[in-house]
Amino acid sequence: MTLLRSTLGIALCTLLCASAQAELRVCNKTGYQASVAVGYQDGKKWVSEGWWNIDGGKCAVVVQGKLRYHNYYLYATHEIGGGWGGDYYFCTSAKSFTIVGDKNCDDRGYDRNGFYKVDTGDSTSHTANLTDE
Repeated sequence: MTLLRSTLGIALCTLLCASAQAELRVCNKTGYQASVAVGYQDGKKWVSEGWWNIDGGKCAVVVQGKLRYHNYYLYATHEIGGGWGGDYYFCTSAKSFTIVGDKNCDDRGYDRNGFYKVDTGDSTSHTANLTDE
């Protein structure tokens, strides 16, 4: 009976641990702290959220749980200037934020920054890396 309980416990932990790892993780492969923002389309609404401060050589989860969308968008800066961006524009703020809508950022008191697309495919979890290259 004890062996059966142990086997069931291990099987249950395996299932729960696997589902707990569903997430969008960003790993900072540089030697500098980076600040990361994420954007996504939730139905007909565009949403941006930030900031996650990630030390060099560390990772952080920016979307917890099973990924609901095919595409996410990331923008990041690092402490010595520069960063990572792209051609998809979202609103951001200097302080921690969740902003609905990607239009009229300046008129609404926000900054506007270019994010890059991260295609997660059909994965329930994905890791994006920030590198010096």
